[in-house]
Amino acid sequence: VAKTVIKVKRETLGLQGFSPVALVEDSAWVKGLSQHEETYQGLTFYFADADEQATFKSNPEKFLPKYLGCDPVSLKTSERPVMGSIQHGAVYNGRIYFMSSANHQKQFLASPQEYAELLYEVSLEATPEVVQVMAEADSMSTN
Repeated sequence: VAKTVIKVKRETLGLQGFSPVALVEDSAWVKGLSQHEETYQGLTFYFADADEQATFKSNPEKFLPKYLGCDPVSLKTSERPVMGSIQHGAVYNGRIYFMSSANHQKQFLASPQEYAELLYEVSLEATPEVVQVMAEADSMSTN
């Protein structure tokens, strides 16, 4: 399995504040509320209510964008991680996919099975700035 690592700052707002549960279960773009938030794999998601938040907590992988939001067409054609956009999304087999352009969205929709199960594992890690702050905090606690 090829592994592509995407580096993002921790506590990044996922789906620009839209609820992943509403998107997957209802195919609806519903703005979440900050009082119903959950952080998973370094991304913070907002939900419309406590029920959606509990649904997400019970199975977060089901509601995460596939490839953590990276464009599957770019992954397949260039083996480069390019973040997709919520303006160019699709739901296929109950999973959310985001493409980086209208052209890539069109390619994906023409043959989603070709892009849905690529052998990539995308993970998030802290940016150097966050790692530096954490390292400084660790050195303070050992003094």
